[in-house]
Amino acid sequence: DQEIERSATIAPSLTKAIIESRISIVILSQKYASSGWCLDELVEILECKRAMGHKVIVRPDPGL
Repeated sequence: DQEIERSATIAPSLTKAIIESRISIVILSQKYASSGWCLDELVEILECKRAMGHKVIVRPDPGL
């Protein structure tokens, strides 16, 4: 989201949104995979999957 302020760590509001979501759809791209911030987000998503059965769909960027 272009409206989310960038910082060194995931914003607490984003972490809260991930936890409160029932599903996450991750589109893996080169830029996503090279972004520490995005990878931290992915770790949080996968932790929700492990701990709460959160549904996660991971797809490669169709442009790759």
